[in-house]
Amino acid sequence: MRRATRGVKALMKCCLLLFLVRISLFNSYFDTEFGEIIFQGSDAVWKPVLKAKDHFLVYSAYLNDSSQTVRIVGATRVKSLLINGKRLNTIPVQMQEIAWCRFWYNKYEETANEFASLVPALIKPIREHWNMDYLACFIFCHMPDKRRIPISVSVYSDAAAHLFLTTKNKTDLLEPGNRLQIHVLRRKESSFSNPTLAACVKPLHYNYSKVWELIEWIELNKILGISHFYFYDHEVTENTSCVLNEYSKLGTVTVLDWKNLPFMSQKNIRTENMFAALNDCLYRGMYKHAYLTMIDTDEFIVPRENVSLVEFMRLSEKEDPLLAAAVFPNVFYYLQWPDNPNYKGLDLVTQKKTRRRTVFTPRGGRAKYICKPERVAEVGNHKLWEMSDKIFKQLLISTSYASLHHYRKCETEGDWCVKLPHVQDNYMTKYKSQLEQNILSVQYTIGKKCNLIPINQIV
Repeated sequence: MRRATRGVKALMKCCLLLFLVRISLFNSYFDTEFGEIIFQGSDAVWKPVLKAKDHFLVYSAYLNDSSQTVRIVGATRVKSLLINGKRLNTIPVQMQEIAWCRFWYNKYEETANEFASLVPALIKPIREHWNMDYLACFIFCHMPDKRRIPISVSVYSDAAAHLFLTTKNKTDLLEPGNRLQIHVLRRKESSFSNPTLAACVKPLHYNYSKVWELIEWIELNKILGISHFYFYDHEVTENTSCVLNEYSKLGTVTVLDWKNLPFMSQKNIRTENMFAALNDCLYRGMYKHAYLTMIDTDEFIVPRENVSLVEFMRLSEKEDPLLAAAVFPNVFYYLQWPDNPNYKGLDLVTQKKTRRRTVFTPRGGRAKYICKPERVAEVGNHKLWEMSDKIFKQLLISTSYASLHHYRKCETEGDWCVKLPHVQDNYMTKYKSQLEQNILSVQYTIGKKCNLIPINQIV
């Protein structure tokens, strides 16, 4: 009898394990409510749209509390607009894919167990696509009933939707290749009473390994006023991954998966599909932070006044209540220029490189910005493309107040940039003492956990 009972228990465990494996294959994270399993959907993982003509993937889904439309971040192939046989350098307007949306509801809601009919989706290209074959896009799904808030959404290709609509026994249909958890965006008063600034970083790629430069970037930006960082992990080294995970445990960093994209970067999609990452971050950080900035790991927005970046934005808003973004002019500190010969201390890029171009990049080129995310609908790398309302605007900040310090090699191959007019600018040395103290603390804690070689000293 005992053996039979053990056998039944073992069989039950085996069935439970198979059930959980089946759930994972259907890409649905789940939660429980009143003891029942409720499928929540995946998030921050690229998932395919089944039976699409070409690569068509989706990543995340967002619903503004005041809207009836779910916004999905995705990537797909497009046909560019042709006139007289010439390809235009404009936003593609004809999409190859026809898409449909299916909403999933909490089973305790009215009619939630019924299979809802599919609703047509609108695919909108994200503007900064560089005329490549694939691009980042938004997929908009209009909810049929605002009173019922779905917990997840799936995107169907036209072929998959046809199969869904023509199959009589729909319980025999497997889930689609994607099922995305819907983030409901709600205004939080705490975000405005105690405003914070977060940074969104384009995907780290090419096996990113500049660990100490990354630590310097994080620690200096913390001093400047950024309190949280969103990273998209496309390809990084083991040491870099360890450092990011340790910062994540401290609540300083959010690391998001950006792997398994079937595109060739710079060949048929722009820089690891970076514009999908930046726009995902816009909505992911909305209402969590009062301000967001989209900057790279070789850039720093530096106020020339003795205020943090958060205080700078608060003051800017007081001057212009309709401000959506402050735009900061770019100036280069080329790495080919020699280090400051008088510098001694930790080997820090921002401290040893004190030679910069005399002129700032003209007409706001290569500028970066800090925005109020709830006032923005679509972001680009260097500017905002669309506001949530036409009344909002972006303001180019005078270089006497703040600017973007950009530490990089010449924009194109060669050392031609070293011949450009330059000046000595020691402004960043004001942060040296605090920055070194912070980095040595990181070396003692995170550095030891991740077995990092200690940072070099310049003597």
